[in-house]
Order: sequence, then C-alpha cells, then structure tokens
Amino acid sequence: MAWKKWLKMLMVAALVVMGAVSLAGCSSSSDSSVQDIKKKGELVVGTSADYPPYEFQIVKNGKQQIVGYDVELAHLIAKNIGVKKVKFVNIAFPSLISELQNKKFDMVMAGMVWTKERAKAVSFSSTYHHGGQVLLVSKANENKYSGISALKEPRWVPNNPPNKKRSGSPFPG
Repeated sequence: MAWKKWLKMLMVAALVVMGAVSLAGCSSSSDSSVQDIKKKGELVVGTSADYPPYEFQIVKNGKQQIVGYDVELAHLIAKNIGVKKVKFVNIAFPSLISELQNKKFDMVMAGMVWTKERAKAVSFSSTYHHGGQVLLVSKANENKYSGISALKEPRWVPNNPPNKKRSGSPFPG
C-alpha cells in the first residue's frame, strides 16, 4: 500500500534527523547515552498509550499491547543504534517528564508538544511530525455545510489530548 511506503519513508527521514538527539537529548542533565542503552541491550521508552494513532493499546492474542506510529518509530530508533529490545512504560501523560528525570526510561515518545515550561526540564528532538486539525462532517450532511458560517450551533466533540488546552469556542469568530 502507498501509505505504508510513505510512512516508512517518513520514519527513515525522522531517524536521520533525530539520530542520537532523540536519545541523548530527551533526558535531563544526567543523560542516558546511546552507549549506556547498548550496554543494557534495551531501549526503554516512556509513553502514555491513550493517543491514537501515535500510541494506544490493543489486545492481540489475548495480550495487551502498545502499538502506533511512535511505537514503530521507537523500534526503528532501537534498530538504528543496534538494540533489539524495546520496552514501553505506560504511565499518565503528566508524569512523563518527572519520570524521565527520575530515569525510569531513556526517552519519551508520547505526542508531546514543545512548550517553554517543558523545555526548561528536558531537551526535545527535532520535530518529526507536524499535526493538523480538521473539521469532520458526516457524509449524510456534506451538502448541508458550505463553510464555517453554516455551522451556527454545531454539535461537536473535542479531542482533548493531555498536551492540549481547551480553548473555548471550537470555531473562530
């Protein structure tokens, strides 16, 4: 499928950009180096597996499993540095930075957006995904709405991931 090829190319490009920055740059002042990770033979990744399609949980063969875009990327990073095992530590999003500082894991992959406050505590890799937001209308109503002005009192459902703040009205103006 074309999207799988595109995704693989995007991941490889992200690896080139991220490289060691994502490993050495994601922790606090006492960094986990690539050599330390190689010595222990395992890349430990902190995540909050409640943000599909980036990281979320499924049941496969009767066993709970974390999957998603960031999970695939973490496996590629591990492969790139010569580590075969990747372990995911699933915790609440607000605890990720403090637990990274406490060395519970080597890096965080959880759809975390850069903020000034977070950048004071940890280093960020280069951005490897620029997200966007869209308005969805059911197929049955596609001709009913010609633009934002047609949405006088919409019924809407916000997607409020832990790294976003609710901003009042969903529509400008």
